[in-house]
Amino acid sequence: MPRTTTHHPSLLVTFAFLVEILLLPHCYHALSANSSALQQVRARCREDQAAALLGMKRSFNFTSGYQLATTTLSSWREGTDCCRWEGVGCDNVTGRITALDLSERNLQISNLQSSLSRLTSLQYLNLAFNMFTSPQSPLYGLESLTQLTYLNLSHFSQVPANISRLTKLVTLDLGNMDLEFELHPSTIVANHSKLKELHLDGISITSTIPEFFKALANNCPLLEILSLGWCGLSGPIHPSLSSLHSLSVIDLRENSLTGPLPDLFTPSNFPFLRELVLSSNLFEPGTFPLGITGLKNLMILDLSYTNLSGAIPNSIGNLTSLTELHLSRNNFSGGLPRALSNLTNLIILDCEHSGLSGKIPWLTSLTQLESVSLASNNFTGPFPLDGLMYPYLTELDLSNNLLSGTIPASLFTQPALQILDLQMNRLSGAIEEFQDPSAMLITCVSLNNNQLTGAVPTSFSHLTALQTLQLDDNNFTGTLDLNPFLRLRNLTQISASNNPLLSASGDGNEVDAYSNNSISTLDLACCNLTRLPLMVRYLPKLQDLDLSSNQIHGEIPGWIWRNMSSLNLSHNHFTTVGQPQHSVNIRFFIDLSFNVLGGAVPFPLGAFDLDFSNNKFSSISPSSFLQQFEVALSVNLANNELNGVIPYSECPWGYRPLQILNLSGNNLSGLVPPYLLKGCHELSVLNLRGNRLNGTWPDDIDESCNLRLIDLHGNHIQGRLPRSLARCQHLLALDIGGNRFVDSFAVWLGQLQELQILILRYNNFHGPLSIPALVQNNSTAYYFSRVQIIDLAGNGFSGDLPSDFFNSFKSMVWDPKGVAEYDNIVYVEDGRSIYQVEVDVAMKQQYMRVANVRTELVVIDLSSNWFSGFIPKSIGNLTTLHVVNLSRNTFNGEIPRELGQLARVESLDLSWNHLTGEIPQELATVTTLEWLNLSYNDLSGRIPSGSQFSTFTSSSFQGGNRGLYGCPLLVKCNLTFVKTTPSSSSPPHGPEGSLFDDIMLWLFVGVGFGVGFALTIVLQVVCGCRQNKMVLRH
Repeated sequence: MPRTTTHHPSLLVTFAFLVEILLLPHCYHALSANSSALQQVRARCREDQAAALLGMKRSFNFTSGYQLATTTLSSWREGTDCCRWEGVGCDNVTGRITALDLSERNLQISNLQSSLSRLTSLQYLNLAFNMFTSPQSPLYGLESLTQLTYLNLSHFSQVPANISRLTKLVTLDLGNMDLEFELHPSTIVANHSKLKELHLDGISITSTIPEFFKALANNCPLLEILSLGWCGLSGPIHPSLSSLHSLSVIDLRENSLTGPLPDLFTPSNFPFLRELVLSSNLFEPGTFPLGITGLKNLMILDLSYTNLSGAIPNSIGNLTSLTELHLSRNNFSGGLPRALSNLTNLIILDCEHSGLSGKIPWLTSLTQLESVSLASNNFTGPFPLDGLMYPYLTELDLSNNLLSGTIPASLFTQPALQILDLQMNRLSGAIEEFQDPSAMLITCVSLNNNQLTGAVPTSFSHLTALQTLQLDDNNFTGTLDLNPFLRLRNLTQISASNNPLLSASGDGNEVDAYSNNSISTLDLACCNLTRLPLMVRYLPKLQDLDLSSNQIHGEIPGWIWRNMSSLNLSHNHFTTVGQPQHSVNIRFFIDLSFNVLGGAVPFPLGAFDLDFSNNKFSSISPSSFLQQFEVALSVNLANNELNGVIPYSECPWGYRPLQILNLSGNNLSGLVPPYLLKGCHELSVLNLRGNRLNGTWPDDIDESCNLRLIDLHGNHIQGRLPRSLARCQHLLALDIGGNRFVDSFAVWLGQLQELQILILRYNNFHGPLSIPALVQNNSTAYYFSRVQIIDLAGNGFSGDLPSDFFNSFKSMVWDPKGVAEYDNIVYVEDGRSIYQVEVDVAMKQQYMRVANVRTELVVIDLSSNWFSGFIPKSIGNLTTLHVVNLSRNTFNGEIPRELGQLARVESLDLSWNHLTGEIPQELATVTTLEWLNLSYNDLSGRIPSGSQFSTFTSSSFQGGNRGLYGCPLLVKCNLTFVKTTPSSSSPPHGPEGSLFDDIMLWLFVGVGFGVGFALTIVLQVVCGCRQNKMVLRH
């Protein structure tokens, strides 16, 4: 986000007032050196006033609290002139205190009641950014300060009870108290007819908008500044606001304002308006209010996050006094109007993420620009700044657009430029060396995710202020010499990953340069490295190192663990892990996956997120393994060669309990340790699939179960499914396929309201699928209501499929009012600890692994069981289904026409059953169907024609189905097909069927039986070779 500078028009007035109150006594003191007469005029502080201040000081705590006080008020000493004390101003005639400013000192204040009430001449009081520690309000007595014109209690956590008695107030600031008002907001402004400045930011206002705005209009007619950000205001902006004609600042940001953005802000209503901030509200979609473009005095306009659409009007060029324009996060169409060139005073232009497109009309007249953010739009064309000079431009963000062409070298010589972000565009070509880089102020260069080529300019290594250099995901070539960058004392990050033709070199001998360097992040993934750069060892502040996807061999050295917080050495050829040479700090993230590391897992390295998967580790030290439960969030040892049993213990408690444990794809044997399912209350993911675990699953899971995924697929676990599993109320996915469980259908799992994936395939489950009577009789109570993948294949289930079973799957029914956007199933996310579901799905005659399962993948697989009877018509109501597999059962009867309602189905397998009748023509209307298998049934009749059916081969229909004919089957039209009365095996009586019968009859009668029969055979072969269309000419 661009730097935002907020100008308050009243600051000069406030500052002048403060100077008059605080500095005027000192001016008199300076004059007294030359004028004894003036010295006699000036009065010392009154003793009662000094005593009041000293009593106040005694209520202050300067050392406790989460922040130490920034002062001890050492000048506040008994016997000295209090008019000279820190933060104090006096009347030079009476010696009474008229101003007190203790703001931003982090004072812990217990009680001010008696002290404040004695300072009756106070006109200016500022206690902002301090904190009251007393449970009782310490501001009672404030109402006695009737001379107050300025009161600032912002960030102070207290609201005076009788504030309405301060009738002379001109400025009132109670902002950012983070409190709910107990007083009605109208009492805040009551009797404040002189009020010109009101700040209530961050206070939750309880009254309605009309009521509050009417109170303002009736009580504060002179109001010039109104700041109500973060106040929880809801509803439309009330028209009564327009009666406050003196307003110069209106700030209503971060509320819940609704309705269309009103065209209320016009020159006739607000002739003096200089600042208008309406950002981050809930306005209805609408176009840019044209009345705003007539506010000639407007200096700051912020309409970000206001749901604007349509074009930005050209009349915006009328706002020639504008210094800040914020239009980000809207839904505009078209491009930036060229009328922006009229805004010659513009300093900040922020239109990021606003739907803008076209070329950027770079505006040569906007020479005052300091910050430009046009990120995340659809701007196209060449880079817009070529050859132009902007002397004050400090930040330029054009990232995430469609800009093309080259980056001009002159861009890097903008005299004030500090931040340059051009990432995620289509910029190409080489970057030329640029002049005098050491004189530039650039601190951040982000060029990643483009198509840049050629060598990395050596000029980058001479940018003395450089802190961040991001060159990832380009096509740079040559060698990136890292040694010159070591002289840049401010540099903290170098990222050049994923430049396949770029090599990195960092093997210089400038040890002094290494030791003085500030580099903390070094990302050189996929940079053709064959060994660790020498410089890595000597960078004292290095914490984040990514050398993944290179070709580095040998040992991971022990020195690499020093102070490292994030280490990624995955996808290399490391063979061994060196032990730390000295004590090391706990690291946040370690990824050593996809190497050839063997032997025992080196657990003492410890990390919050540890990935040692896809190596050749063969053993686990029990003590080291259990230590991971004390600090780790995620441990991934999948796809190694681990043998033996999983270490057994009670789940240890430590600093950060384990959430993700993945030991899949190993050779582990023995029992599933009970503590993984019982004692580890924070464990969310348990993946033990693809091992040789055996025995039974203990039925002692307790109520504290937090598991969201359990994957025991492909083991040898037997016995019943433990009923205590129902205590895992947050379970999202259960995969126990490929084991030896013997049980009836676990209908009780349907009570788990978050369950989305249930895989029981290839066990020994048996019996019918039944739904409890409660569910059958109650339309609001459903089992498995959120399930999206249910796989019961390869068991011994039998009997008819009840219709109510499918009626329960509410998440498989398309809801037009639901969210159409699909998300990955991600359910553990803490820092970098993220786990996404992977499942095996039988679809399109393949058994495939689906990684990162998304919520639009909807599967029912009941294949290879003993289900019988009719296929329920209710399955046609599950309109979001992608895969349906009912093959290898004993279903009979016809294929339900309701299957044609499955508008998203891609794979449908009904093969190896006893289905009869014709293939419903409705199936031909399913345009998403990519794979169909109806083979090995008793179907008959013509194969329907349709766009998708034309893509299916004969294997979708052949095998059994002796009565089927039509493309793509090469089946001749037998004489038995020509009958005067229809039968179940006859071709369909539609337009095409009737035409075919008539032609055959004509052949037999008109030309004789022998010739007619021969011609019929030829015609049938021709028909079989054509795809869906038969053109006959008489």
